[in-house]
Amino acid sequence: MKINNLIKSPLFKKSIRIVMAIGAGIAATADAIEEQKRDEEFEELKQTVSELQNQDK
Repeated sequence: MKINNLIKSPLFKKSIRIVMAIGAGIAATADAIEEQKRDEEFEELKQTVSELQNQDK
């Protein structure tokens, strides 16, 4: 019975929402960092290809 009251508690519900929002923020940040890393690696690859093409000329 106590657990049921806890689950129905407005404070518990608000806490769950806050935890979910924090989790979503962490996931979004991790995705943004991963995307930035991919972009940096792609730029490095483009630079390397450009240097190799210029060596052939």
